[in-house]
Amino acid sequence: MRRGVLATALVSAAAVVALPVAAVASVTWSTSFSPPPRSGYEVDGFAARSAVDVWAVGLRPGGRCQYQTLTQHWDGSAWKVVPSPSNTSVNSVLDGVTVAGAKEAWAVGTVGCPADQSRTLTEHWTGSAWSIVPSPNGGVPGNRFSTLQAVTAISPGDLWAVGGQAGIRNHAPVTVPLIEHWNGTGWSIVPAPAAALGVLESVSATSASDVWAVGGGQQSGQSTVALHFDGSSWKLVTVPAPPGTSGGLFGVKALSPTDAWAVGESFPNAGGNGKILTDHWNGISWQVVTAPPVGGPGALSSLSSVDAAPGTGVWAVGFWVTSAAGNSVVLHWTGTAWVQETTPSASNLFRAAVLPGNQLFTSDHGTIFLGQFSGMAIGGSLSLPEWWIGAGQAAQIYASDVTLRA
Repeated sequence: MRRGVLATALVSAAAVVALPVAAVASVTWSTSFSPPPRSGYEVDGFAARSAVDVWAVGLRPGGRCQYQTLTQHWDGSAWKVVPSPSNTSVNSVLDGVTVAGAKEAWAVGTVGCPADQSRTLTEHWTGSAWSIVPSPNGGVPGNRFSTLQAVTAISPGDLWAVGGQAGIRNHAPVTVPLIEHWNGTGWSIVPAPAAALGVLESVSATSASDVWAVGGGQQSGQSTVALHFDGSSWKLVTVPAPPGTSGGLFGVKALSPTDAWAVGESFPNAGGNGKILTDHWNGISWQVVTAPPVGGPGALSSLSSVDAAPGTGVWAVGFWVTSAAGNSVVLHWTGTAWVQETTPSASNLFRAAVLPGNQLFTSDHGTIFLGQFSGMAIGGSLSLPEWWIGAGQAAQIYASDVTLRA
């Protein structure tokens, strides 16, 4: 595994790493993990601490209501299924994972059966075992459904988890965001703006005062939802879609207070297939960034995940499909434009994690693919979360790339 030149420096928490702009990458794919035949594995989230310490979470069949938690760990050479607790009398599903500190990890999801009566699920890895940690459920009147879809760590004592809750508002069914915060001792619900509707699908942070969460809109019509936490409260921020469309966002990656990406799908208001949607935050506003057309004019296309690392750039994955064909999509931001890259033999890519050593993990259902790419990518800056450094600690930074998973 190529690691590049190692540089060591003393830096403070939330430091900013700047890297030069370089060439477009070329990706070679291999199958990193194949689930057992008919196992029903589903990988829904990745989190990388380093190229030899990566977590993947999701679901596997089991229990009375069909699904149980799935946690897998990559040690640099192979994936291993690690036992994680489940409630075997109902569905237990993990949708998101993050890493914190030198050894901790957190995973979030949903537990319950039937699905429309589910409750939140949070699990904690202390370095030796996974355990369930109590988490609250949504407080909207008539709530019977609460889910957590994603989680990000700023430090071991500062985490955010996001999802959605269903209930009744003004005598009508409503789905609204659910936001929870871990302060080192327990999870608590933090209010979302009253105008925000829909489920939050992804969350990413660069510091305690720069956290983004994105999602889709209400059931009656899709609309982009983006919330920002500035250290004191969550605020609703407008994210545009192309003219004549509305959209939903499924992934977000914050690189610095003036640099963040959100990806998803835009839908023509007059009807028709949705198309890939990418938006960029420049510190002042979100702007639509054109993505290359994939699959032809009549294809439905969407992006489900975005991740980045200095020196390896911004990467997004998803799919396209027509009545006759379909395939996965991998896009790479060169610093000036999105470029379509080669893809693994998969029909739909759900999540992605960019690693040191010019590597990329992504998943199609239970299969995990490893992409190896040559050349460096976008420069710019990326804020280091506090847990990467710690007081008085030396941060080790590869000259070719550094991976940060928010």
